[in-house]
Parts: sequence; C-alpha cells; structure tokens
Amino acid sequence: MENNRTPEILFLTCGCPPEQVGGVEQHSLELARAFRDAGLETAFYARGDRADLEEYDTYRGDVEGFPVTRVIYRWSKARSLRHIYDDETLGSVFTRFLERARPRLIHAHHMGGLGVSCLKVAKDSGIPLVMTLHDYWMICPRGQMFHSDLYSCSTVDPRLCAPCMAATWPALLPSGGGLPFSPDLPREDLPSAAALHDWLREMLALPDLLLTPSEAARKRFLQFGVPPERIHVEENGLDTAPFAGIRREPSPRLRVGFVGTLIPSKGVHVLLEAFARLPEGTASLLLAGNAPPFYQHTDYMDRIRELAARVPRGNPVEVLGSYRHEDLPDLLSRIDVLVVPALWEEVFGLTLREGLLSGAAVAASRVGGLTQAVKEGENGFTFPPGDAGALEAILRRFLEDPGLATRLGKGPKQVRTLEDMARSILDRYRNIQPDLPR
Repeated sequence: MENNRTPEILFLTCGCPPEQVGGVEQHSLELARAFRDAGLETAFYARGDRADLEEYDTYRGDVEGFPVTRVIYRWSKARSLRHIYDDETLGSVFTRFLERARPRLIHAHHMGGLGVSCLKVAKDSGIPLVMTLHDYWMICPRGQMFHSDLYSCSTVDPRLCAPCMAATWPALLPSGGGLPFSPDLPREDLPSAAALHDWLREMLALPDLLLTPSEAARKRFLQFGVPPERIHVEENGLDTAPFAGIRREPSPRLRVGFVGTLIPSKGVHVLLEAFARLPEGTASLLLAGNAPPFYQHTDYMDRIRELAARVPRGNPVEVLGSYRHEDLPDLLSRIDVLVVPALWEEVFGLTLREGLLSGAAVAASRVGGLTQAVKEGENGFTFPPGDAGALEAILRRFLEDPGLATRLGKGPKQVRTLEDMARSILDRYRNIQPDLPR
C-alpha cells in the first residue's frame, strides 16, 4: 500500500472519487472519513478508468490520504452473462494485492468491474468479509430490477429475466450467439438466466455479514433466497454539515426540482407530464443531473427535451446537466419542492434525504426505501409510481397554499447521521473481527 500503511479496513468499490463520483462512491468515502475520526485506517480497492493502461493492470494513488489501488477492467473478454460479474483474472489480481495488503476486515460495497470472484478470494483468505447491498446488482445484472420493457420487476423469474437480459446483452445469451454455462445446456436463454441466479445465490453466501440500507431491499433479497439471519438493515447515514444554514430567497413561483440521473427508471418524464399541467406563470422546474445511455434506450434525453418543450413558457424549465457533489447544497437552495418520481424500487433514496436536510419539502414515489423518510403531510407527500395525475395534485396543493413548502421544509428530517451509522457498523465489524482497535 502507498506509504507502507497497513489498513485495518479495506473497502471494495466499483469506483472511487475523483475518477468516479456516484452514490456508492460518495457513501464509501464519507464512511471512511468517519472511521478515520474513530481512529481506524481505511484503504480502497476500486475499478479504474485510465485509458493508457491495459486490462487487469493496477495503479496506486490516494484520495484525501486514503490509499487507493485501482484495477482496469473493460469487459473486453465477456462471452456469457457471468462475465458481467466476474473474470477469473480479476480474482488472481486481487489475490496478489491481498497478499501485500492484509487488512483485518474487508467490506465490499459494490463489485461492479472488480470481479465477484474477489469475494471468494477474501473468504479463502480467512479475513472477515462484510458486504453492503446498495442496489439489486447481486440479483439483477441491470442493478435496479427494472425491465428492458421499462417496468419495475416485482420478483425474480427466469422467464421474465431471460428476455430482458437478451434485449440488453444479446451477444452474451445463447440465442444471440453467447456461450451457455455448460455445453450440455440447450442453446436457449432460460437455462442461462436460471444458472446465473443460482450462481449469484452462491456468491451471496460467501460474506460473513450482509447489510442493506432499507427493509424494502432486505425483503427483495429474502425473496431471492438469502436466509433472514444473514442479512440486516443498516440505514445509510449522511454528513449533515454541508446542509446546515441553507437559505432560500423568496420567489413568486413555486420552485420544483429534480436532482439525480436522468434515466427512464428515475421517472423524470412523469414529473414533466405533471408539471406541464400547472397553471402558467405559477411555477418553475430545475432538472439537475447527467443523462447517460440507459442500456439499449439511448434516446431518453430527447424525450425529456420534447416534454419540456410542451410546458407553458410562463413556467420555465431549466435542464442544468451534470453538477459537482459539493455544489449540491447550493442547488437544493433553489428548490422549494424536491420531487423523486422513481419508477424502480429505490433501495434507499440518498437525494431525497439530502433534500430534507436542505429544508425542502419532498414529493416522492411510494416505492422502496423512499417511504422510510417521508412522513405524509409533515415533511412531504408520496404518490403511486408513474401517476402523473397524483403528482400534479400534490404540486397544486403547494400552489394553493403558498406557505406549505416552507412549513413542510421545517418538518421531521427522518435522516440518520453519518456518525451514528459509523458507530453501528463498527460494532458489527467487531462482532466478527474482535481484533479491530477500539
């Protein structure tokens, strides 16, 4: 490790700032800061993006003093569904890394681009292993259990999963020319999807402890076959300091906003459909976030622009694009009502809770971990996912009662602190690794 520091804890992540900045990456970095405050050293093993290196190469650096080792993986040799998750060479690379690093505990946050075989390497090493399931990737290779036909999946069924996987990765399924897991399997997709699910269940059995941020997510993994005694809810904590003292300037319009990734599963089109029905001259809308391709659906931003063009001109729509995480408090100060119109079963809902901390009122889909944070009529409202009419009715309530957003913005926050989460996770660590310093 850089500077010959031996970490007590090693985080495995699908990325690490500044190369990758997403929810998992930001969460794991904030947790490492909290562990540092508690006197424990943390290091990162993450996927890297350097274009000048070959696949499987590693390189070292640090982020805020935390040692970071990154491995290059580009899925260039993917030939089957399992290669979305794993490549045996990645396991070998991690084996060599672990021989040098020797942490006292390993915490896997997301294995995308690292290779799930790293879990087996960790298990075989005898080092205690914890895994947080931040999304549904260990059930569904698309990560959100959101079908290629753009609906939220309520269960795991190879008969539904196989056509979705074939639409998303046709070359990796037998029907599209990919290799089945065994030469004895027929060249059809259903056995491949079922075999992937069985293998993922085996991988989920490797960690000593499984965590997930919400009871809604835990239920999904129980349905998938994870024994209830092996998986526990550990709600994410947030650093509240950046949101302290946010001030909102008065506005003649109701300022509605969405902050996040503009992809179909986030339901931004539902928000635009509802917003377009509001009386002209009464509201404004801010959409902040990047719009990456969503698997085979590459035209979602065109749909967003088309819907935005239908909004009455007296209700301006601003499409801001990408933003830096440190700019989020300023962004939220421009929003009276933060809308989270998710169509998938959000595991947690980080942005929703950041909105609450900022003093915004919230309107959120009644799905997944979002409902844990919303107290109906006290800090916001919920609505059925995909129901633009119900969302419109909520927004009209704010128009009819100009002080409502301010009152709800002062309501209960329902947000756990980062420090509380760190203490709880360290207690869980020590239950399986008593040798961690106190």
